[in-house]
Amino acid sequence: MPGEEAATAENGRPIVVPGTKYVLGSTLQIAEHKFVLTDVQDRLQAYAQPGVPMALITEHRGTWFFAPYNNMALGLVQMSLNLERDKVVPHYWMYEPEYDEILQRQQGGGMDANGQIQAPPLNAGGGAQGQGGGEDPGAQGGGESGTALEGGQTSS
Repeated sequence: MPGEEAATAENGRPIVVPGTKYVLGSTLQIAEHKFVLTDVQDRLQAYAQPGVPMALITEHRGTWFFAPYNNMALGLVQMSLNLERDKVVPHYWMYEPEYDEILQRQQGGGMDANGQIQAPPLNAGGGAQGQGGGEDPGAQGGGESGTALEGGQTSS
């Protein structure tokens, strides 16, 4: 609501998605697939821009979750309203296996005090690669497409 201040969770981190208790580092499970809320900016810029094909995965707590390029291994983009409820705001949930791999590469560095991780750029080694130009950014390494997950989604 207008004039309403951003809420904080019990751990003191700011709630990222209004109307929920989601903070950076929150986890979400859809079927057997787990995701971690990271809001990594280059992923949001790559996956939440106009023209990116999105598959609707589910509705949850009044928000919608989409898989960019119909590939849940790329993570999920959650669309929710901002605090003032006048704009749609995207949030990025990283596929947990990729998140865990990044944390391992950081050798126990883990999340910072705000719950954020340092994800590699989309065009760097590790992490999801490729963007724009109609490419499938789910392609890893040699550019091969991922394998199908339940429900028609793909995983690398």
